Amino acid sequence: ATGRKKDWYKKAYGANPKARWTFGIDGPPELSHNYRINQDGEHLFDMMLLAREMRLTVFWQYIVFSYNEEYIDECIEIAKSHGIHMDFIYSQRDVSKKLKPKIVKD
Repeated sequence: ATGRKKDWYKKAYGANPKARWTFGIDGPPELSHNYRINQDGEHLFDMMLLAREMRLTVFWQYIVFSYNEEYIDECIEIAKSHGIHMDFIYSQRDVSKKLKPKIVKD
C-alpha cells in the first residue's frame, strides 16, 4: 500500500478503529526500499505513526534476513518509542545462505 496517499489511510483507519494494522517494513524505514522493491518505507512508517495518533493498534512486521538482522535492536527501540508492536518473522523458506539470518527462530 505504499502508493496510497495519507487521505486514503485516514479514511481507512476511520472505517474500522478496532482493526489491527500491520505494516511490512524489513529494516529501518529509510533502508527498506533496498529490500522491498518499490516500497517507500518512510511513507509507510509515517502512516504507522498516523495510525498511532488515531489510537489504533499497529504492528511492524519485520522479516529477518542476513542483510537486515543488524538493525533489529534499532527498530525495536524506534517501535517502542512510538507504541508500535513488533512482529518478527524468521522465514523457514529455503533461502540462499547469503540471505539466511545468523539467528533462526522456530
